Amino acid sequence: MPPTISEAEFLAATAHAAKVLYRKFGTHVGSPEDFSQQVIVWSLEAIPAYDPNRRLESFLMTNAKNRALNYYRDHVSRRDPPCRSCHEGTPCADGEHCRPYAKWLARNKAKANVARPLGIEPILGMTTPSSVEPEAIGSELSLLIDQQLPLDLRPFYLMMLAGVPVSADRKRRVQRAVAEILGDPTLAP
Repeated sequence: MPPTISEAEFLAATAHAAKVLYRKFGTHVGSPEDFSQQVIVWSLEAIPAYDPNRRLESFLMTNAKNRALNYYRDHVSRRDPPCRSCHEGTPCADGEHCRPYAKWLARNKAKANVARPLGIEPILGMTTPSSVEPEAIGSELSLLIDQQLPLDLRPFYLMMLAGVPVSADRKRRVQRAVAEILGDPTLAP
């Protein structure tokens, strides 16, 4: 806290901002006490940008209002549908929602899902196994092959990786070299 601001002055300014802004924005954060605490947090985050030539109360009010607007936009569904007709249940485009309204609706549903996430219970048992370990092993093996493959076989190896046809003789040579690098003679044709 800058030395030019007393704690009492800071708390009085944040209390005033919280009281003024609560009616419009606070109910989405929680009780008046919750909103007041949120305004204090926002204000503490903004204090490093405070210019002592400005009135503290004006600075904190502006900051709190902007942060509350951002919170409202980010956490609460928007109430500004681009198409009244679609919003009221009578789609305007051949029985379907128009494109602007469909995009707006999808955004709002996504925000609502973020604001009210599912519990973990419906997700249990639906996880996919991790592919991290096989990918790490594959990366290590690819690096080993890249480092040790003879230069004359490298173009054919890269062609094989890209799915480009290679003569049978060259393919066998590459496979033998890779088997030797990996130390597995059963891989060689």
